[in-house]
Amino acid sequence: MESNFKRHASVLAAAGLVLSLGACDDLLRVSNPGAIEDEDVNDTFFIPQMVNAAVHSLQSNFSFLSYAGAILTDEALNGHNFVGWQDIDLRIMEDHTGQVLDVYQAAQAGRAVGDDMIERLRPLIDNEGTHLGLATALAYNGYAYVILGEYYCSTPVAADGPAVSSDAILLMAVQRFDEAIRIAQAGSGAEAQRILNLARVGAARASLQQGKKAEAIQYATPVPADFVAWVRHASSPTSLRNYYWGATTGTNRTIGVDPSFRGLNDARVRHTLTSRTGHNQKTRLFTPARSPAFAGWHSDTPMNASETVLINQLGIQQDTDMRLASGVEARYILAEAGGMSDAALRDFINSRRAVGKQPPFPGTDLQAELREQRRRDFFLGGHRVGDLRRYQKLYNVDDWPKGPHPNDAEWGWGEYGTATCFIPHRNEATSNPNYKP
Repeated sequence: MESNFKRHASVLAAAGLVLSLGACDDLLRVSNPGAIEDEDVNDTFFIPQMVNAAVHSLQSNFSFLSYAGAILTDEALNGHNFVGWQDIDLRIMEDHTGQVLDVYQAAQAGRAVGDDMIERLRPLIDNEGTHLGLATALAYNGYAYVILGEYYCSTPVAADGPAVSSDAILLMAVQRFDEAIRIAQAGSGAEAQRILNLARVGAARASLQQGKKAEAIQYATPVPADFVAWVRHASSPTSLRNYYWGATTGTNRTIGVDPSFRGLNDARVRHTLTSRTGHNQKTRLFTPARSPAFAGWHSDTPMNASETVLINQLGIQQDTDMRLASGVEARYILAEAGGMSDAALRDFINSRRAVGKQPPFPGTDLQAELREQRRRDFFLGGHRVGDLRRYQKLYNVDDWPKGPHPNDAEWGWGEYGTATCFIPHRNEATSNPNYKP
């Protein structure tokens, strides 16, 4: 399993650490005689690196997990030749595939590394109640739990632990956000405010996902409308590259816009007007451009722009950052949870339609239109799995793709399956005596 470890080992490179990754640690264990011993790590000298490791473990996996969620849902079509990705695109989960393993490791890494760093930080700091570094680690670790809870119906969250339900995982996220909020409120300055609002949005998101609307409103209300926090990407090291860059460029591109998101004539959901094949030489891929979930998005590029102009101006690059949390998301949470009057909700919907260069909403089903606007504002941003699961659970609204796959007529892919979440790889069951799929 050493090769499977490599994509996550860089999570700790900045800290000079190689540590266990928790629930999937048997999958990720590696021999490294040159690594710093655990007892040597527990030194105040390493506090900044520990905080950075907790942040990096989320950031280095974020775009890949967003990509995987887009393939599972109605945001994107798979153009990869690996059968495991084809299955995920078809909403079929097989616990033995390498792609299920890749997603599982990525989702668990942010949680496990963050947990480990927080556990090591606590005895090293004298002022837990005011230490902004601890609040930062807690907030980013909370988002790792949110993603895990949204992507998995159940999964272990501790080494040799039993399966834990989505709602229980999301509750763990809220607990981390709550502590981050308390610490950040005791601080001052711009960074304390950033962590405070980052944690508030995360707690609101996790609460809404559980159906706890009153709590979601309470967390979301104080968030400034102009707040935004980014997942940072860079061309180097390669672990920080935006995964969408490789998936949308070159002859081996692997993702295209799903038919349900094509032709919307909306500045927030842009794609090439012509298709091409990619890695599998089968799927007709309409290449997506940046949405508002990506840094550098703007609405100035003409809707009839050529492919060259569109990609030059709005193509996803190696270093394109992605939105982790924002005041816009807080407003969406308030709107869905019942924190706005009908008049305020209509105004909010129309303000979002204006961003996409759409006219005011003429209809009466405000919640349905809110869902429509949300999918456009968060396109490819890592929210769609949680959104579709929540809509089905709380409102009995099933927007999952179903019926014949777009590749069925030409390539015989068949009909969509029924999966609504990812599953742990079978190695979890073979190595964890307390986990039963």
